[in-house]
Amino acid sequence: MDPEVQIRVPLDVPAEEDLLKQPVFPLIHAIKKDIEERIDSSLSWDQLNAIDVNYSIFRPLVFKYAKHRNYSIVYACLVVRTHFINSASQDLAFAPLKLTRADACELLALKLLRRFTGDSNNPIDLFSVLTVSWDPLQGCPDSCLGDIREIAGEDVQRGESASALEIAISSEAKRFIASPLVQTCITDIHTGRVVFSAPATRGSILADNYKQKHVQVYDVHHTPWLDHYRLRVPRYRGIMEFVDFAVLLFLFVLCLHNKNFEYMNWTEIVFIVFAFGFLLDELTAALEHGWDVYIQNMWNGFDLAFAAIFIGFLGCRCRALVKQDYWWNDLAFDILACGACILFPRLAFFLIKNNLIILALQGMIAEFFVFIMLAAVCFSGLLFTLWTLSRGSATWTLPKIAWLMTQVWFGNTFLSFTVAESFHPVFGPILMVIFAALSNTLLITIMISILSNTFARINEHASEEYLYQFAISTLEGVKSDALFSYQPPFNIVALLFLYPLSTCLSPRQLHTVNVLLIRITSFPQLIVIGIYERYFAPGSRFITTTKVTGSSMFDSLSRQFRFVETFMGSSRDNVMDAIFDIDVPPNVTNVFSTDERELGMEDSDTFGKAQEPEEEARRGRPELTLSPTPRRDLSQASRTYHEEQPNSPLARLFGSVRQRAISAQGDALGDIKKIGEAMESLKVAAMPSDKLRQEIRELSERQPIDFEGEVTLFHFVLLRSVGKGAFGKVRVVQHKQTRDLYALKYINKAKCVKMKAVANIIQERRLLEEIDHPFVVNLRYAFQDDENCFFVLDLMLGGDLRFHLERLGSLSEDAVRFYVAEIASALTFLHEKRIIHRDLKPDNILLDEKGHAHITDMNIAVHYSERRMLTGVAGSMAYMAPEVLTKKGYTYTIDWWSLGVCAYELIFGKRPFRGKTNSDLTHAITRDSLKFPEDASTKCSREGVYVLMGLLERDTTRRLGCKPNGEGFEELKKQAWFKNFDWDRLEDKELEPPFVPDSKRANFDATHELEELLLEDNPLKARPRKANQDVTQLSAEMRQMEEQQVDS
Repeated sequence: MDPEVQIRVPLDVPAEEDLLKQPVFPLIHAIKKDIEERIDSSLSWDQLNAIDVNYSIFRPLVFKYAKHRNYSIVYACLVVRTHFINSASQDLAFAPLKLTRADACELLALKLLRRFTGDSNNPIDLFSVLTVSWDPLQGCPDSCLGDIREIAGEDVQRGESASALEIAISSEAKRFIASPLVQTCITDIHTGRVVFSAPATRGSILADNYKQKHVQVYDVHHTPWLDHYRLRVPRYRGIMEFVDFAVLLFLFVLCLHNKNFEYMNWTEIVFIVFAFGFLLDELTAALEHGWDVYIQNMWNGFDLAFAAIFIGFLGCRCRALVKQDYWWNDLAFDILACGACILFPRLAFFLIKNNLIILALQGMIAEFFVFIMLAAVCFSGLLFTLWTLSRGSATWTLPKIAWLMTQVWFGNTFLSFTVAESFHPVFGPILMVIFAALSNTLLITIMISILSNTFARINEHASEEYLYQFAISTLEGVKSDALFSYQPPFNIVALLFLYPLSTCLSPRQLHTVNVLLIRITSFPQLIVIGIYERYFAPGSRFITTTKVTGSSMFDSLSRQFRFVETFMGSSRDNVMDAIFDIDVPPNVTNVFSTDERELGMEDSDTFGKAQEPEEEARRGRPELTLSPTPRRDLSQASRTYHEEQPNSPLARLFGSVRQRAISAQGDALGDIKKIGEAMESLKVAAMPSDKLRQEIRELSERQPIDFEGEVTLFHFVLLRSVGKGAFGKVRVVQHKQTRDLYALKYINKAKCVKMKAVANIIQERRLLEEIDHPFVVNLRYAFQDDENCFFVLDLMLGGDLRFHLERLGSLSEDAVRFYVAEIASALTFLHEKRIIHRDLKPDNILLDEKGHAHITDMNIAVHYSERRMLTGVAGSMAYMAPEVLTKKGYTYTIDWWSLGVCAYELIFGKRPFRGKTNSDLTHAITRDSLKFPEDASTKCSREGVYVLMGLLERDTTRRLGCKPNGEGFEELKKQAWFKNFDWDRLEDKELEPPFVPDSKRANFDATHELEELLLEDNPLKARPRKANQDVTQLSAEMRQMEEQQVDS
């Protein structure tokens, strides 16, 4: 459809009462919490769009929030994005992570907008989501409002409302703005097909809210000829601004040409009045949407520059006329003449605004001025030095030295050598040579590199930059201030006439006077717009009739007279365009239709559902077709579909799902369908059942294996994936001979070398060899192949405490007391071995199937010595002890602090010390006093609170558990919290745990298995090692792993 065709769709605008009931404040914090929990590493935009990240992070969030049908969802995402961008500038250490979370908010907003409008049958929902103004405090509870009032120190009863588009512009969400859906909304607003305006309450000079128009589709046949709302259409407004600038430039030239030093002539008076109207129009634009949006438009920078020049001219001119001073008159017109540098290119930019050079100018000019200011600050010391050295000379004054340095900076280096000795015979040449070298060689090179990178970045995203500027200009054109409907200089008349009346007239009376005045002052413009939209706009009745009449007359001519077609060329292009502009009946394309089941693509409603037996019998086996498909090899797809579906859980898990996953890598359209099937397979194969064990036994007996030699991956059956780390993964495996289940941790050697973690892996291996304790995940086997290092560890089917904490919110006091006792026993054993764990947290505490707790992940554990304390900062910051953060040295005492943080979090559902930034968190851990929730007495006994206070004692000499030689553990056991606790039966695991994990469900995140099934290009499998491999040809790191990571 042509962009100018007037659409007529009955639209149902959401009621304002319904919009006011939708919670905004809780939604903002819910999105912030989800993003912070799910995005914990720095990723690029392309990585955020990867399929695995989409399935594991964004799809669950989209499903979670889309079902609520909250129109403020996009606004909330963009507000959270703004928060992360602002916090990134304050916390440079975590700036990459904060910016990644900001990009994730932008991507989530885009996906939610797509989902929100896709599920809606009302086309106006797109415009409502993007253009409705929201108060960020809407739905805020009174308790939070009081805290906000204390922080802000101002009246927060009325938050500053803004729309999603305004937040997107102010936060520079250019990818969001450049998306097709948002551009559809912006284009419709720009052309006037959709009309909306926000209430004129935010900084409006003259508010006229009577008969406020909501979002609606414009129909020219149902509006009056003199429709004053059409003056606010951004497209027409842009044309009128061009005319205004042309008139301003003409008056500017006349004023300079007819300047008179004695008095103001008529040309100068008309120019000043028109310029004042121009300034009022710019002020109205800035106050309407705020300065944040206003300064984002690169053309507004030119307008502000001209406004400054005009104010300077007017001030000098007034002083000259009052004092009758010739010098001030001359200066005034000289200042005004500088405005030509702004007005001439500003008018030209209306015609070439889409040029890449023009788009790059804004960013390059801003960075250029920032660099120049920094250079001026850096060399201000040299300026003062030269002025001090030449103070006895009448030749050099401070302005002259500054001018000399400016000339040298911009290339006149020879001047520095000729006048250097005039400053000082010794220091003068030295200082000037250093300045010339730095300015002309080093700094200029840096500046050129910065500007080149800026231009390259803008060139790479030129379309996004243009659409961003287009969105700004469009949104600026939609203003609700009544002054915006008046063209300069009539807006001055309206301000002087209507502003006093607004204090004494009712809204209806003010609106009537305002409309009358607009129609009088803008009568020619309204007539032209009305005539154009009714008779000359594309799609109008007059244009359509004219085209049909002209085409009929041309077709009625004899062939010998139709020389125009021969002269202009064939009408083939018109035919090509016409075949896509008609509606084709469905039966025309049915002849080429193919049953989607033949391609393995069933209807989305049947994802993961088993077919009824009757339907399978009725359907039968589809006949194999030989017609090729451009997306996929049909024979391969058909073969995959016709294979007999396996009945056993193991075959379903590792057979058909694997085949479907491999074929899905070449067919992006099949991924969504495969995910449902994979989830169903995971439900069946979540835990090894008797049938699964029987099939494992059958598979292991197919091929004889030598169990007497070195342990290899051939000795194990690979089951499901249950975990993933920075460069390693964890899978459940079963030993083919003993039938025992283990956890296999496999680490890619190449990634270890790339991440410089070889020493950590070797150290973890050596530490695990020393450890054998009932409450530690112990090492059973260790081996390697050409690609991976393998650790075979005790299997913990109960999941980690983080998993249960997120599912339950908090744990009972009895369960936490039991876990503290078991972990304390394990820590005492490690400390006797002179080992510090350094990363104790709920994520690293695993439960077995009976509910006993075990410490895992010795990746950053180290040996310690009392003679030489450790100072390295390692671990998770929220669980670090104060002595780690202060870097004053620490030993095993930090593990007892981490145990206290874990116990506190498990009981109350939140950590004892929190902060928005790392600096805030560090301050809280090292300085803030320990506080307990108001409902602490209902969740924890007084004895338990005493234990928590003892573990979270900053003084290591008084911290519970920290006395040397095991005395700290004995002190812990004597606490009243552990009264009647049988410690002797504890290590034998004879005590029954208060909490037992659900054995009927998988206590692991299914995402890891989905990634392994669908996305892993190189799945784990047993491979024989290369024979006669020359170790000397490997890199030093790989050779170190081969030599020290000995199989056992």
